[in-house]
Amino acid sequence: SKNLLQLETTEQKKAYLKKIYEDDQKVRTSDVVLKHGVNSKEHMAHTKKQIEQDRANLTKIEKYLQAYGYPKKIELGDSAVTVPWLVIHHNFDYTARVRNFEMIYGAYLNGDIDDNAISLFLGRMYSMKNKKVLKMKSPYLPEDEINELIKGLGLEELKATVEQQRANSQ
Repeated sequence: SKNLLQLETTEQKKAYLKKIYEDDQKVRTSDVVLKHGVNSKEHMAHTKKQIEQDRANLTKIEKYLQAYGYPKKIELGDSAVTVPWLVIHHNFDYTARVRNFEMIYGAYLNGDIDDNAISLFLGRMYSMKNKKVLKMKSPYLPEDEINELIKGLGLEELKATVEQQRANSQ
């Protein structure tokens, strides 16, 4: 695979992220269950392949994030900014989510990912951690849900760090 630091142009970055996205989706679209049934050996093999692909994608995405930070929508477009959070979201690794929270929350504050994306991401984290989904009393704003999820995940300090860094850089 390409040495990451050779992604000099916007086009190269887009292509790199697009390939990861395609690899992510390829292992998700399959008729293996229809053909062979749930928990068949074919299904088990497919699941194993999916987990391995997700892990490989996570490594690639984290290298990208370390090198370039979270992709910016104005620079790379809508589909590119979906790739990092989605890849992390598809991993079973809870620590990977925590490890990348600041980057993803920062992308949300920058408007590079929307409140649906971060709610989905944090919602899955919440149910992984608490073995239940967060119940909110209607009506509520997306922002309220996001803050509630962050509180329920014990990530307020990381959230404050991101907000502080953002304030300092403006």
